[in-house]
Amino acid sequence: MQSYLGLNSNSITETFRNPYNECLITQSLKMSTPATNATSIDRIPVSSVMVRDVKTVKEEQTILDVCRVLNSNKIGCVVVIKENKNPSADKLPLEPIGIITERDIVNHIATQLIAIQTPVHRVMSKPIVTVKPESSLADAIQSMQYRDFRRLVIVDNNGRMVGIITDKDIFRAITGNQALIAGLLAEQPIPTANRELLDQIRMETLGDLFNPKHA
Repeated sequence: MQSYLGLNSNSITETFRNPYNECLITQSLKMSTPATNATSIDRIPVSSVMVRDVKTVKEEQTILDVCRVLNSNKIGCVVVIKENKNPSADKLPLEPIGIITERDIVNHIATQLIAIQTPVHRVMSKPIVTVKPESSLADAIQSMQYRDFRRLVIVDNNGRMVGIITDKDIFRAITGNQALIAGLLAEQPIPTANRELLDQIRMETLGDLFNPKHA
């Protein structure tokens, strides 16, 4: 059965074992492979892919503080938290209230000429979009596409932040799982959302092939 990418579920394994892709797939597996044998993104929870060590800043900290956190950790975003001095059943001691990315900082400095000492709460994106740990990768992809976001914060049933997931986390997890790719290709006709996802996977794969990432 011919697929959108010109591959079928029988040839996908052979294709991903050729000498040009072998190092890429090995690298992707090391970076992020869901701890499951599921063959559908509907069955893999975001908790198996999310980053648990979420870097944060407090709302009163400055853009300069954010830049230092981004640079020292080699990351693209931080979550902004609010410290509730009188926590209760409805208010956590530390509450995620926004997110700020390096792109946000560049855009604000370029278009609004804000100072690097500006409090982060003035430029952060809010409200944050969250999903539960048990939400599937398909749910996360749908939320990202619907809201045109690249990152989602993961919160438990009590509203406590437990992780963060980005579009690249998802793509790398999928490219490291041949069964998932074969499952996506096997759907005929391929849904629009999956075509977009496959395009992203193809570009991510090509990007890693020509610009390999080092551990």
